[in-house]
Amino acid sequence: MSSQLKWRAAAAVCVAVALFGAAWAALAGSAVGCDACESAAELLGGKAVAWAGVGLYLLLLAMFVLGRWTRLAGWGVGLASGVHVGLVALLLFKSLGCVPCVVTALGAWSALTVILVGGLLRWLDAGAVVVAGLTLACVGILVAWKMVGWSYDAQARRMMDNLLATEPPVPAAHARVIVYVREGCPHCKYLREVILPPLERRMEGRLEVVYRDAPSRMPTPIIFMLGSRNKFFVGETPEFELRRAVEAAAK
Repeated sequence: MSSQLKWRAAAAVCVAVALFGAAWAALAGSAVGCDACESAAELLGGKAVAWAGVGLYLLLLAMFVLGRWTRLAGWGVGLASGVHVGLVALLLFKSLGCVPCVVTALGAWSALTVILVGGLLRWLDAGAVVVAGLTLACVGILVAWKMVGWSYDAQARRMMDNLLATEPPVPAAHARVIVYVREGCPHCKYLREVILPPLERRMEGRLEVVYRDAPSRMPTPIIFMLGSRNKFFVGETPEFELRRAVEAAAK
């Protein structure tokens, strides 16, 4: 077996690992009880990114196995590696331990390392495509956040309208907080155990807190403040904003 063939086989193994991780991320979530995968998917409005990864890594694996367009495959691995830098940074920023996502990234980065060490791709070319991939990830995340945020806000407004039409009136100088949570959501747990209990004690019976199951495909927690001033929050929210909104609702 030639040296180049060995390096190509090693790259194919690494790409297969990335393919496994991408398929795991695409199929995981509610089907296998992976709350972190569901939360990660919520950040980008679904699992389109994971399924795109499955398609890409299938194509790259075929190219390495067949020995066709190896240079092009190397560019694809470099581009994917740059994208994964952005995605993993996002997961770290959001404190999400999505194991399939990390496995996919490690597979892509390992494949890129093999390709560079084996001389299947020039370092300059690899650097260029990694930077391009990172840029693509950053732009894609920003666009997705904007579009997904609009969608979530619109759905939360509809939920608020429904609550205002169906909930009993809130007494004067009182506030009602309705929190939609999901099992396994760390922010929901922190809100329930750390943030809201002191507020309830400080309000001395003027604050009613209700917990309900969150609708699917919405980030959690979803918090609705009902009272003299109505307000809602979608996803992780700074504590001072919640405290200020509760106090305003109870005036």
